[in-house]
Amino acid sequence: MVSGLILLVSTASSALPIDCKSKTDASSQLICGDEQLATAYGRMELAYDRLVKQAPDDEISSMLQMSQERWQAALDLAVDMIKDESDVPDDEEVEEGANEEHTPQVITMNNILARLDELSSSENDGMPTLIVKALKQRRFAAKFSGGNFAGFETNCNFLPPEYGYYACFSTRHYQNGQRICSQEEYWASGSVYEHRFVADLVQGEPKLVASRTFNGNDTSCLGDGADPKRWNVHPAPRKDMYRTSPLPKLDAEIETDDQRWLETCLTDPSFPMADPTRSGEEN
Repeated sequence: MVSGLILLVSTASSALPIDCKSKTDASSQLICGDEQLATAYGRMELAYDRLVKQAPDDEISSMLQMSQERWQAALDLAVDMIKDESDVPDDEEVEEGANEEHTPQVITMNNILARLDELSSSENDGMPTLIVKALKQRRFAAKFSGGNFAGFETNCNFLPPEYGYYACFSTRHYQNGQRICSQEEYWASGSVYEHRFVADLVQGEPKLVASRTFNGNDTSCLGDGADPKRWNVHPAPRKDMYRTSPLPKLDAEIETDDQRWLETCLTDPSFPMADPTRSGEEN
């Protein structure tokens, strides 16, 4: 019955279907074996289908598909990890009621419902939130020339230890003529790290000219305990940071409200070399 339900919903939707016949991945096995999970997943698929139909063009439609594919891949990995960590040897006693809120079924249900909410979210005018964010990103990028190095490199996962929170972190590259300004965010060891980079094209290759770091435990941007609001104007090379292969130009799952410094960086060739204490923003 559950398998039939999943296949029926998947046929009606353009979302990525769960193959309940093969059930090769952990999330499919879990969802296909649980009618409540199957129903919730079907609702989420239909929300995705409605969202894609509202995409104003192919670029945003492709962005939404990419977003859903990586969410599904992250869910597969999360269910694998949850199941591995919830397996208890037969000879090991477990206190009754322990970890009932952290079973694979409960966590997966919460994750599906959270995704349903995100896909269904809309602004006051009824426009889907993810599409509104994508259009805002497009308007900002349109102020500049763009180029081979512009775009988003994004990684999304359900975060340990409970795998109940889905988060996306990205390195965003913006290009205006010979200037490339980048913002890198990533999660490691329970903290979010943020770095900013300024590069100029020299003979067609990015040359890093300044960097700045933001983190509560990382205040030595200049390597000597100096004011973390200052820029390091002698950064170490980052050859692995830039690539010319096409990057997605939009990614609505990445927050991009921190645009003031980027606009300064992209339009002022002297930034930040003329005054390393000038950040283009108050903080």
